[in-house]
Amino acid sequence: MANPLQDKHILLGVTGSIACYKAAETKKWEPVEIKQWRGSSDDKKEVALKEYNKDHYLIKEEKMPNGNLKIILKDKKTGAISQVIQT
Repeated sequence: MANPLQDKHILLGVTGSIACYKAAETKKWEPVEIKQWRGSSDDKKEVALKEYNKDHYLIKEEKMPNGNLKIILKDKKTGAISQVIQT
């Protein structure tokens, strides 16, 4: 069975290379132009925020290689992102 992403890697490689050469000439960031987009056109994605405590939403929990637990939180009032490391 063929890899469904195989064509996309080639497309991004070619268009990315074109943007790279163009950026080298213009000395600024250049966009990657994709002539035919085959992905979803639905940009609306509902994100369900998980309650952590009364002041924060839980964004992510990650087990670190040393065994610590890293918790990334979002403040409900300010939207500020913070992290807590539990040992």
